[in-house]
Amino acid sequence: MRRYSSGIQLQSNLNRLDTPETLAQAPGRIARILRGETIGFDVEHYHKDGHILPLDVAASGIDIGGRMFVLAFHRDITERRRAEQELRRSQQALRGFNLALAQFGVFLLHFHQRAEIHAHIAHEIRRRSGRHLQRISRHRQGLAHHLEIAETQVGNQHHQAHRHEQ
Repeated sequence: MRRYSSGIQLQSNLNRLDTPETLAQAPGRIARILRGETIGFDVEHYHKDGHILPLDVAASGIDIGGRMFVLAFHRDITERRRAEQELRRSQQALRGFNLALAQFGVFLLHFHQRAEIHAHIAHEIRRRSGRHLQRISRHRQGLAHHLEIAETQVGNQHHQAHRHEQ
């Protein structure tokens, strides 16, 4: 997993493989194991080529001949971490898409509401202008009637004046 030969692994202190963050948590974990707890946790070790290798660890204490040892199983979780990171990216992209979709929906709602408002305004303008046009038409008819009366009166006066001259 770390690409060290098994002889080198047995001879070397595992603390040399730990990243500083992992090393800082080791004393607390060892104390828990020595108190009899079986624990699971993630660590990061340095690979032989220098890159960081994420590992899942299950550890417990065992007594062998009156001496306590830590028995730990390590599992490479590089692919799991990549999948988790890809899942986070996908979720973030989906949240962005959902936000854009929601904003577009709000735009459509506002557009629809504006269209309704414009239709209402147009209806009111037609209704009110219709009433005004009816009033104007009645006034025009009234004016035409008064004009006819005036013309008739003027015509009668002209006719009477013409008669008096003869």
